[in-house]
Amino acid sequence: MKKLAAANLLFLLLFSLGVFAAESIPSVETVFSEIMSTQGISNASQINCGKVSDLQFEELGDSLMEQMHPGAAHETMDAMLGGEGSESLQAVHISMGKSYLHCFNGSSIGSTGPGMMGPWMMQWATGLGGYWQNPFYLDNLVFWLLLVASIALNIYLLFKRKDGKK
Repeated sequence: MKKLAAANLLFLLLFSLGVFAAESIPSVETVFSEIMSTQGISNASQINCGKVSDLQFEELGDSLMEQMHPGAAHETMDAMLGGEGSESLQAVHISMGKSYLHCFNGSSIGSTGPGMMGPWMMQWATGLGGYWQNPFYLDNLVFWLLLVASIALNIYLLFKRKDGKK
């Protein structure tokens, strides 16, 4: 009975820590509102990226990551990206914040991609006419050619057997 009570207490403690950690990160809307109020504007399209500090970009990126990967998943992502307080994690959060506000000069890629793996991992280039640049295109081409050849061969052999039995 004591083990069950201890397990329940441990679960409750871990759950409350997770809730507390999630509450300590402000929502995206809160950070967005703070950025707008700092600049004294009421419309998001009026945000001047030059007036947004790296700290605000970082806070916005952290909030975005929490929204996309809440709780323990966010903590795992943070650890994979260098851990709390690391320069690499700070750079990722800043980049996410800038991307969310469309503050990258000359970038046409949105806030979700292509990400750190580049356009190849999710086959971004295939829809843009870049078939021959995509290393996975050749695999797909070979697969479909073999499939069509196999079907054609089976049909040929099927008709050949029928002709031989007559």
